[in-house]
Amino acid sequence: MSHELHDTVPPLFVYEYPHIEGAPLGVIEPDEDLLKNPDAMAISRECVCLFAVEHEECGVDIIGSVFQQYLCFDDDDQRWIHVLIFCGDTEHVYIKREDVANVLLKVGSTSFLQEHEEPWVDLLDVIVMFQYESDYRLAFLVDDITQRFLLNWDARGTVFRIGQMVFQCVERNYHRERQALRRALRKALPQLLPGATIAQKKPGYALKNGHADFFLERQGQLMPTQLLTDPVSQQCVDALRKAITGYKAETGYFFAPGIAEGVVLDDNMIFVHFA
Repeated sequence: MSHELHDTVPPLFVYEYPHIEGAPLGVIEPDEDLLKNPDAMAISRECVCLFAVEHEECGVDIIGSVFQQYLCFDDDDQRWIHVLIFCGDTEHVYIKREDVANVLLKVGSTSFLQEHEEPWVDLLDVIVMFQYESDYRLAFLVDDITQRFLLNWDARGTVFRIGQMVFQCVERNYHRERQALRRALRKALPQLLPGATIAQKKPGYALKNGHADFFLERQGQLMPTQLLTDPVSQQCVDALRKAITGYKAETGYFFAPGIAEGVVLDDNMIFVHFA
């Protein structure tokens, strides 16, 4: 039994703080105490590596653990960050400096990092910048990290309250962004698709009807349409396919800056480049 469990818990590499690169200081193999502790095993499986500092007199001293936290909720967007938890610190979470660009999309991460030169950045400093973003998943990321890593209840309460404000900011920014995009499309539509208009009919949101942001109308025909700020993903294709079937349409449209690698549109889907 122990041998089987040992195979499911990989050894952990120990790197000298603050970099996860170069030659490791050592490797920690799972021992019998770990194999008998389900909670410790779960943590060990999720851990990417350990950080340590090396002393001439007393050898290597473990100071923290590094984990991976995914931002995405689908297979088309695999953004993630490294999360650092220092031993004994139940109030702070840090993310790798190079990963800031994975969460700050609207704010220039370069300008942000000019004020944060340390290799690991306090997550609260990053969260403050979420107020300028428009990706709903960032608000859920705050909650996920809080539940997973923060053990101190006062710290949890602080991050939770900040997360609530972040959600309101993200929601405001998202609606502003969508409104600006719709206005730009209305203005450009006569040149992009002569004779087409945006129909007054609004799409429903039943599961069987997939997803359409609105309908285009031309010669009396309604065409489910998605207006995207990111390249067309497979998930978008699946949703538009359902919309075309659900609304008994002959054609569906994508207005987007591109098509994600490996994604193939159905024959009755039309892509229009719009950025």
